[in-house]
Amino acid sequence: MSAAKVDHVKSKPLAKVLKFTLLKVNVIAGLIALITVIFLISLVNQEERIVASLTKGHAIEADILAAEQHINRYNLRHYADSPTATASFNNLKLPLSVAHQNLRLFFETELGVSEAGRILDEDTFLAISRNLGNGPSERKAVDVLNLVHTLVKSPPNIAARYDISGLTLLPLMTFIQDRESANFNELQGLYSRFYHTLIVGVIALSSWYFVAWLIYKRHTRSGRHKFSKSKLRVTPINDDSEMQNKAFLQLISHEFRAPISAIISALELIPNMESKRSHLIQQAEQSSYRLLNLTNNLTEVLATKADDNLQLTKIDLISLLDECISPFSVQVKDKKIEFNMHCSHSVPQYVNTDPIAISKVITNILDNAVKFTTNGLIDVAITTQVKKREIFLVVVISDTGIGIDEVTQKRMFERFYRGEHANVRRYPGAGIGLSIANKCIAKLGGDIEVSSTVGVGSEFKISIPLNPVEIKPPAVETPSNAKFAVVDDLEISRLHLQAIITSEGFTARTFSSGANLLSLHDEILQFSGIIVDLYMPGMNGLELVRTLRAIYRERVPPIIVLSATPDIANIIATSELPVYQGFVKPIDRNRFVDALRHLTTNSKNAVPNEKKARILVVEDEPINAELVEYMLQCMGHEVTVSYTGDDAISRANETAFDCVLLDINLPDISGLEVAKILKEGRPDLPIIALTANAHRDDKEASLRSGIRYHLVKPITFQELKNTLRLAL
Repeated sequence: MSAAKVDHVKSKPLAKVLKFTLLKVNVIAGLIALITVIFLISLVNQEERIVASLTKGHAIEADILAAEQHINRYNLRHYADSPTATASFNNLKLPLSVAHQNLRLFFETELGVSEAGRILDEDTFLAISRNLGNGPSERKAVDVLNLVHTLVKSPPNIAARYDISGLTLLPLMTFIQDRESANFNELQGLYSRFYHTLIVGVIALSSWYFVAWLIYKRHTRSGRHKFSKSKLRVTPINDDSEMQNKAFLQLISHEFRAPISAIISALELIPNMESKRSHLIQQAEQSSYRLLNLTNNLTEVLATKADDNLQLTKIDLISLLDECISPFSVQVKDKKIEFNMHCSHSVPQYVNTDPIAISKVITNILDNAVKFTTNGLIDVAITTQVKKREIFLVVVISDTGIGIDEVTQKRMFERFYRGEHANVRRYPGAGIGLSIANKCIAKLGGDIEVSSTVGVGSEFKISIPLNPVEIKPPAVETPSNAKFAVVDDLEISRLHLQAIITSEGFTARTFSSGANLLSLHDEILQFSGIIVDLYMPGMNGLELVRTLRAIYRERVPPIIVLSATPDIANIIATSELPVYQGFVKPIDRNRFVDALRHLTTNSKNAVPNEKKARILVVEDEPINAELVEYMLQCMGHEVTVSYTGDDAISRANETAFDCVLLDINLPDISGLEVAKILKEGRPDLPIIALTANAHRDDKEASLRSGIRYHLVKPITFQELKNTLRLAL
């Protein structure tokens, strides 16, 4: 019987079986989805309650501050000018009444304290107001509420007789801020449970459909499947590229599954291991960034056709080299490796070249050195060399790693070749980094020389032809006498930051360690600001800031902290140190320059008071839009969300927003076009890009469209908060 006849005979009963099986599969899948949605709705309700509590706390803080100012003014006028007590007290009673009403409501709804507030006699009032500094924060908050209740509920002529010279509402402020901190921690835990529930639901649905598919295949097509398998066993695979692609997919699958597994495991353990909660969240965060790096690397691998031709442009070479090298100095911090780097002053500042090709050459070879070196030294030396009347950039990368044997040296630039390692340790990677570096160096017209000894180490010498160009920096309208200190162990980073600072008309003094800065003693106080790298050998950035605070207290100049790791914002936030701004390398030049200018014009108020603002969020991805909205609400801002460019333009015409957070890749209109239209109506409107477009060209396109700050997703809470501090 032919295969066609067999299929015809079996088609009717097979269709019935398929229809019934599919119905059962979908019913069970619907139940899984329903359970997941119920859990998610419960978490969303809890989140709304916490956000409402945070919003209420922000409003009460504003009322408390207003009442505190009126109390201070009352005391100054009452004891200096001695007007009639009752008339003076009437001016104080209104703000006290507003604060009292909101505080009673807060105590009753948030703490469950019914009938909060009682009237005190004059002696008790005086004793409590003079002893507010002692006792737990909740007890002090209740005492302050009783004091305010007494002043508000007593007749004006009696209330005016109370001695309020020692009255302060700051214990209430401290208590509410403690509550906000606890609520914010609970909110972070809620987000973790939300993602955990979502991930488990998606995995359960995917697993169920996969199992159902396997069962269906086994029972309905077992004969044909067996035949296909037997045929495959005798079919030789002669295509080398197909074998390479299969090997590549296997490696990529392993590399991606490792961080995904870590994220899922950490989220599962968080509810059951509260003592390890912060550590598990940190592991999930690190795995997320590792997954992000893998995605970036895979994107570069797949973009092969776009890399065939040189894309020449005028670039800041010092900035590019800093961008390439800085991340690796941080990657070795957990290893027993000394990372040294030297850059000759002969290296030109500006050149005409392909920045992406240079970046891929240096980063892939440096990544190889870090990957195969577990202890000892990694040294990067950058200089220039003249050969045949042509200037070459020479980068020598040396390490004390496992070394490369002669067989591997002949094949290591082949695509997907990973070498054979004598020890049992498996090194990560898919064997594509050096092949990309070799392709890019050939495109640039340079070469790579390799010398290596197994068990001793390796040296890669990169030579790249350069075309230096002269770019005159823009003239500084008003030269400044402001002076900044730059503390960074990497010489290339010091040169880069110094170039930015001096180009703005300021003076920069660089230091390779915190100890060198501290040796200046009181001369440190002459700086308008201190720029510190977070991860340095010996005394790191946070230790340096703590030392400066211990020695000079409030006289310490404002601090700006830099790091090549994206977790810098959270590290600074949990350190409780008065850091003005934090930047992730490569730094956003515009935001960095604005921070310097702010420090030179507002030195007495380096950390500005955060104000509430009306912010328009333009984001087509609902989950991203919701998370950004939560971040802004936690900062106390009023948020409006638009999912398209047209809607954003309409809303901006109707409402005078203080700032716009704009995604570039919108479904209807490009975010760049939206920015241009908004700027035509309001040239002074601050616009911040929140986008996945991370290339230099993307940042330049944003700047041309009137977007001052270009933030690359994923956006952290503290990074967004610091950027808004400058934009507003």
